[in-house]
Amino acid sequence: MASLRFVRSVWESFRATSGLEPRYGNPPYYSRQARCSEL
Repeated sequence: MASLRFVRSVWESFRATSGLEPRYGNPPYYSRQARCSEL
């Protein structure tokens, strides 16, 4: 579970810096759901 949290933080950081995630400003819950559906 700890590794999953680490992967999530890294993945969101990557999306935020790469500019490929325009919905990054939305609530964390929605952002988490979007990540799960994308993977």
